[in-house]
Amino acid sequence: MIINYDSSSLIAKVAQGRVEEPLNWPTLVAQLKNALRRITGDSADGDNNVLLNKCTELLDNRNAPPFTIQRICELIINSDGADTGKLLATVERLLLVESACTDRNILGPHIAH
Repeated sequence: MIINYDSSSLIAKVAQGRVEEPLNWPTLVAQLKNALRRITGDSADGDNNVLLNKCTELLDNRNAPPFTIQRICELIINSDGADTGKLLATVERLLLVESACTDRNILGPHIAH
């Protein structure tokens, strides 16, 4: 499924490492969950639904982005033609990283944590 991302979307900004304001983590979580649902689509099989639910749960349970957040956003932006199961499994692994992102180049000059 092709999903176009406006260059002003938070996912696109994080993927390109150009967040100019403090990162609004709740907004990014909402955008990521929506993007993962759209990528998975209506044709999601049982395994993909399990992975989607795990990714959603991991996003919901984080207070701050993992240091892998830029890579997660890159994968979502470049998901056209990707195997959905492999993409979801990769995103899940990247969300399992416990270290929080403190990179001012990704999060912006004012980090809220």
